[in-house]
Amino acid sequence: MIPAKSEPTLTGRKFFVRQPPHPKQAVTGARLEIEHGIPLVPDGSRVFNASMLETLQPERGLIWINIDGSAEHDALIKKVGERFGFHELALIDVVNARQRAKFDRFGDGCAVPHLFVVARIPDPSDPGETEQLSIFIRENLVVTIQSRPGGDCLDSARESAREHATRGRLSAGLLAAEILDAAVMDYAHHLTA
Repeated sequence: MIPAKSEPTLTGRKFFVRQPPHPKQAVTGARLEIEHGIPLVPDGSRVFNASMLETLQPERGLIWINIDGSAEHDALIKKVGERFGFHELALIDVVNARQRAKFDRFGDGCAVPHLFVVARIPDPSDPGETEQLSIFIRENLVVTIQSRPGGDCLDSARESAREHATRGRLSAGLLAAEILDAAVMDYAHHLTA
């Protein structure tokens, strides 16, 4: 007689898996997502333009700028890079939207030390294709630039940012981690759909 199989049990550390986010939502343009630690989305979202650059002061609090469609906003991306001291080579990588995933640290030869991350996120309009998500990270500033217009998969990052900001625990590093987590979880959504 074959003994009955028992249900597997977990002992020790428990692992939690987040539910995948909803697919890419239709949001276009450049937006100021968070200004000075105060989340502005979804209800208070503001369209971001070059005239706002001089008023933004990362030393006063966290800022998240999200630009959707790098080709359509080339001049704005250049101005953002100049204003916040992003390395010229990283800005070239943003425009060349076929970069592999990578991580660069810039300290020498730029105004302010910063990190540059390139991630690939699924393109819902073309299964099997991806688009580039470029992320600049420096103290109190995160800039995300998506290569194609038409929305993004960052709603879970926005929600988490709102929660952390209300508790006073939101930092540029935590926000960047939430953004990358949302990008990875979007793959899970497309694999299970």
